[in-house]
Amino acid sequence: MANKFKEKQVVDLKERFKGSPDFILTDYRGLSVSEISDLRSRLREHGVQFKVVKNNLAVIALKDLGVDVVEEYFSGPTSVAFAGDEAPSAARALVDFGGKTSLTIKAGYIDGTFFGPDGVVQVSKLPGRKGLLSRLAGCFNSILSRFAGDMRSVVSSFAGALQALEQKKGE
Repeated sequence: MANKFKEKQVVDLKERFKGSPDFILTDYRGLSVSEISDLRSRLREHGVQFKVVKNNLAVIALKDLGVDVVEEYFSGPTSVAFAGDEAPSAARALVDFGGKTSLTIKAGYIDGTFFGPDGVVQVSKLPGRKGLLSRLAGCFNSILSRFAGDMRSVVSSFAGALQALEQKKGE
């Protein structure tokens, strides 16, 4: 019975890791139930799921998915923040929460690479998806505004040339 239960947990973890290839590992030791609930609600605002996992089952699930697992990150109490496409937002929320509580960041796995807690802190300083999209939209807007200004300049220069030609023919 326990073996089938563990197999089901591995399948569930594999599905979660497939659905969210970017994730952050934390040590939740010392957090109260209310603090964990608060963390989950903060992460949920960014579309991030937070789950306590058994280390050996998480390692099995990741290895089945072909991930080169750094097993040193899977020791002691481990929870996973499944970041989806919002890794910077998830990292920022975890770093902020860890600064106020006993939550410890163990590692991050983003774009197919494991890195330590310092890397997660660096990722937390990046703008989120919405911030990057707004910057991109601003760049496009700037380019289009310049293009429109240049086109107005060309049209007015052409009109001025036509007017000068008309005056010259009139003389």
